[in-house]
Order: sequence, then C-alpha cells, then structure tokens
Amino acid sequence: MKDCDGLTITVICEPFIFLSNQEGIMTEDEDAILRRKKFDSEGLLELRSEVGYQAVKDGDGGIKAGYDEAVGSLPEIFVEDGGDGDPKSMRLVEDSERRVNWILLSVMVIAYSVLSLLVGIEFEAEIAIPTLLVLSIVGLILGERWIKNGDLHLLGIAWVIISMKVLYGASLELGNWHLGGLLPLNAEGVGIVLCGLVLFNVILSYRYDSDAVAAQATLVLLAVGSTAGSVAGEDGVIIMLLISIFLLHAIAIHKSSGNLASLGIASSNIWFGMHVVTGGFELGSLNVVALQNPLKLFIAIAMVNVANAYVATRFATSKNWFSDGLEALGIGKPGLWGVSVILSMLGALLVIGSVREEISFAFSIIVLLAVCYFSSYLVVRKSPRTEVFTIAGTAIALLLFEVILVETEIIQVALDPYWIFSAGGAMSLGLLLVRHQGIVSDTVLWTGSIGATCLILVMTPMEGSNSDRALLLIFALSFLHLLGGYFSIKRRSASLAGVAVLTPWLWPLVLIISNEVLMTLSARGGSTGITRFDSIGLDLEGFVIYLVLNSIFGAWMCSSFGQASLNISSGLVGSSEMSSALKQAEAFNLWNLALWIPLLTTIVLTLDGQLSGVDGAFVFGSVSLVHSSSSVIGIRKISTTSVPIL
Repeated sequence: MKDCDGLTITVICEPFIFLSNQEGIMTEDEDAILRRKKFDSEGLLELRSEVGYQAVKDGDGGIKAGYDEAVGSLPEIFVEDGGDGDPKSMRLVEDSERRVNWILLSVMVIAYSVLSLLVGIEFEAEIAIPTLLVLSIVGLILGERWIKNGDLHLLGIAWVIISMKVLYGASLELGNWHLGGLLPLNAEGVGIVLCGLVLFNVILSYRYDSDAVAAQATLVLLAVGSTAGSVAGEDGVIIMLLISIFLLHAIAIHKSSGNLASLGIASSNIWFGMHVVTGGFELGSLNVVALQNPLKLFIAIAMVNVANAYVATRFATSKNWFSDGLEALGIGKPGLWGVSVILSMLGALLVIGSVREEISFAFSIIVLLAVCYFSSYLVVRKSPRTEVFTIAGTAIALLLFEVILVETEIIQVALDPYWIFSAGGAMSLGLLLVRHQGIVSDTVLWTGSIGATCLILVMTPMEGSNSDRALLLIFALSFLHLLGGYFSIKRRSASLAGVAVLTPWLWPLVLIISNEVLMTLSARGGSTGITRFDSIGLDLEGFVIYLVLNSIFGAWMCSSFGQASLNISSGLVGSSEMSSALKQAEAFNLWNLALWIPLLTTIVLTLDGQLSGVDGAFVFGSVSLVHSSSSVIGIRKISTTSVPIL
C-alpha cells in the first residue's frame, strides 16, 4: 500500500493493494539499497504517475518542445523544411489545385459556349463558319487531353459535349447563312449534315466510353427526327423517331448502360406527346409537324412501348442517372424500372390528354400501356418469362392487327376497333393479374390506383357539358375505390387502404386548386382561354351521392385499419424526429385524415360553387354523422389530437 501521509498534492491512493506471495518480503536494508541504485541510474525523479501529470507528446512519442499550456496548440507561422515533402500534405495541395482548376475550366467552358453563340448570331458566314470550326476543334482537343486524366475525366467529357453543341448549332444555321453558291442549304441538306454529326457523336461516345456523349447524340437524333416533317411529312417524323428510339435502346444494350436505357424509356413517349400536344412549330429553318393520323400514331406508340417494356425488364436493377438523382435529393433510391416507367407514363399522359375527345382511342392507349408494363413488371418479379410474354405479346399483336384491318377498311365491323382493342387488352391484363397477383407488391397496387385515377380524370374533358360522361367518371372512380379497398383488406395493406379512403376527396380538391392557379395566371397574363372546373358538367345529385357513399366507405375501411397513419417523412433525409413527433401526436392517423380532408373538401367545393349551400351542408353533416356514429359504437379510435372547427 502506498503511503499518502507525506504527500502535499492530491493523488488517488488505493486503499488496499494485493501483494503476490512470489515476491517475498524485503528487509529494510535491501529495500533502501535498491531504491538508491534505481535513483542513481535514472538521474531524475519521476512524479508523473503520482500526481497525474499528462505530458504533451509530439507525433513521434517525445515531449513536444515549447508547448504553452495557457495558449494551447497553434500552428507556427514559419517551419523548417526538412527536404522531403509530407505525402499527406502534398496530397492536400494537389486536391486544392484540382478544385481551383475545376472552377477555372468550368468558367472557360461556359464562356466558350457564350462565345460560340455570339459568333453564330452576330457574324456573317464568311467569319462565323471558320471561327466556329476552330472553336469546336480546340474544344475537342482539350476534351481529348482532359479525358485521359482520371481526376478531370468529367470535365473532358463536358468539353466534348460543348464542342459538339457548337457544331450542331452551326449546322442549323446552314439554312440561313449565305455564302456564294454553297449556302443556304435546303432542309434535306441540313438534315444530312445533322445526321453526319450524330454519327460522329456516336463514334466519340464509343471512343471515350461515355454515356453522356451517347445521350447527346441520340437526343439530337430525336430532334432531327422531329424536324423530318419538313421533308417527308408525318410519315417521315414517325419513321425517324422510331429509328432514333431504337438506336438509343440498341446502344444501351450494346454498352450495357442503364443510363441510356432509362433515358430512352423516359424520353420516348414524351417526344411523341410533344408532337401531339403542340400541333407543330418551326425550329430555325426546319418545321416540326404534328402527328394527327390516329392509326399511325397508335402503331408507333405500340412499337415504342413494347420496346420500352423489354428494355425496362432487361435493365431493371441497373444503375442510372434518375435513381442517383432522386437518392441525392433524399427521396430514396427507386429502381430503373420504376423511375423510367413512371416518366414514360407521364409522357403518355400528354398523348392521352390531347386525344381524350376520342374516348375509345384514349382508352386503347391506356390498356396498351398497362399490358406492356404490367407484363414487364411480372417478369422482373420472377414470373415465368415465357408465359407472361406469350400472353401479353399475343394479345397485343392480334389486337393491333385487328385495328389495322378495320381502320384500313379491309374488313368491316360494327364496333369501334379501338374499343375492341381495349376489351381484348383488358381481358389479357385481367388474366395476368389473376394468375400472378400474389407477387404484385402493395407499392405497385397503390401507385397504380393513383395513376389510374389521374388517367380517368385526364380523359374527362374540361369543356362543355356532358352529364353521361360525368356519370361514367363517377362510376369508374367508384369501381376503382372499391377495388382498392378489396385488395387492401385481402392483403392487409395500410397504404392501399389510405389511398382508397382519401382519393375520392383529394381529386376534387386538386382540380379546384389547379383551376384557381391557372385562372390567376391567366388573369395576370390577360388571357381568358382557361376553362373552369365547373364546365365538367358533373351531375350534382350523382356527385353528392358519390361523396356521401365514400364517407361511409371510408369509415368502414378505417375500422379495419385503425392504427394506420400517414408516413409523412419516411423518405426525407433528417426528418425522423419530426416523423416521430407527428406519429406520437396522431395528427395524421387515418381516422383523422378521413374526417378532416372530407370536411375541408366539402367547404372548398361549396365556396367554389361546385356544391350548393344545401348540398354542401348535407355532405358536411353526413361526414360528421358517420364519424360520430363510429365513435359511439366504438369502432372509431378516440384521438388525442384536438382540432377546433371554426
């Protein structure tokens, strides 16, 4: 045991220590001699272990000279160079220089683009053409140099893309410049030059193994295809667009590139939708024509989406730009199949919205898309490929052949050929769903329910008065809600239940808000061409019954999913605390949402004039009565959240 009586500084003394029997017991003389020898050999008295003194050591383990306990550790303004640089510090210097180079070179690329634009606009052909050629060649040389540097590879790719953009811009002006007897070129000549540049762009993409350069080439080819109407009319546009899309898919398959695959799937329907929606416009010296022939448009959409479905199946789990971008935003990381198909369906909405007056044609496109992508989804989910593709492919081929025969008047039938296609496609879709519904995830079902609701609403014209179509809308939506409720109970899916309960009340609210936003923008712009929501022509009595029945349906669904709540921040980075607080407060419990959203929608419908005062009061009272009765009989969970009604 250590003797603490003689110490004047505070130390931690052990009250007891264990003495080993092997050490034996020393006499006082032996102990004194040993202490004396140890003192003489060390030459100094070590007190650190007794007083708890912590020495400051340098990186090599020695005591650091000149350490000031009061000031602390500060860097010296001058140090002696030992000759060889520290590899770690040199790496930091290199990283700093690289960042500076990135900034400077990025600024140079932007300035390069602006300079080429000014040259093309302000100068005549005699000066502009050689100047732009020199700029593009210099840019390609710089790109060739930087691409070989692993740290600056992306910057080199940017130089190549900018240089090709300069060449594309110059080629578009070949139809406007005048240079002796050589210029201007006609539309055919401009198209040939653009196609040659696209071929050169594809070669560069393989040389540098760059998806970005290949994407530039194929997107430009799509633009060239859009302008083919200047020479070959509508048929030329369709053929060129098909060639462009198939080329993009072929390059994606050859390079095994998920980036190009997702880009091709996402852009294909958007490109066709642009031609249908815009009605045609001019791009420089080229003319973009509209696609107005229903049969040709339908065949093109069928070919494109069959190819899209195959490519989506092949690259379902590949890395792609869209998924990485959503992950960077903190919204999770959807797979290539999901994000690409959703973007493709959004493009198809452009076509469907433009042809909604032809309801049979619009429905046939919807069924076509559903068969293509649902069969692709089943294969991704490990359903038998041969069986699924046989059912879907046979149905599409036979029904498309039927449409061609009827539309070309080779055969005569009493029914609309597109209604026949819709009926046959729906049967094949139902067969696939019945045989393979066990592997369909809840996510696909509830997102599909929302998508189907959007499609039905898009197909309802916002102009004119058509009570029959309004009633058809109500019946179609009601069937969709009931189907969602059935699957939610069968599969015990809270997401399906929430969508089925809230969708009937959210879509009128969204339409009214969208209409008010458009009316506000129209008023600020001086335009009166925006059609109001009240021109849908809904039968008010049928609409009121629809709302009342959905309040009862919602209470019935909530009774089976009383603990369900909105997962409001599941995909947002850094929001777990907010999510936990909201869940604990039960502010977004399904019972509460099924009460407050219908009441809010009823108030908005009444204020906007969609419901009369009597009808609004009737719907408001019905919702309140349903929830009050549910509380009385004990099926409604008593909420801890109190929200006053003003």
